[in-house]
Amino acid sequence: MAQEGGNSNSLSEIFMALFVLLLIVLLLVELPNWVVNVCISLNITLGIVLLMISLYVRKTLELASFPSIILIGTMFRLVLSIASTRLILSKGEAGEVIHAFGTFVNRRQHDCRRCNLPYYYGCSVHGNYKRC
Repeated sequence: MAQEGGNSNSLSEIFMALFVLLLIVLLLVELPNWVVNVCISLNITLGIVLLMISLYVRKTLELASFPSIILIGTMFRLVLSIASTRLILSKGEAGEVIHAFGTFVNRRQHDCRRCNLPYYYGCSVHGNYKRC
């Protein structure tokens, strides 16, 4: 029985090391929009799952790897931030997930003569992305 636990522990360590190496590769390689969209969706999903798991843990030792998970998740978010910034600066587009989030956040703060709010350029509410 002790050997089975040791194998799963070493497998999880190998998985974490491969994930960190993947993050380094993601920093160096320019990703297509669909990969960034999938990674951001995965990141949001894993964050919500981690939140739900941490809310339902009765004892702190049931989730002893929480600091490591937070560290890896933060590294993943940082890499996604760099990748999406690279896409925005190189291609002028960030992908559907970032556009949808930006539209959701700025839905009441846009530049449109109909709404008379001169704060931001473009009207994401009315679908006109040129100056109204």
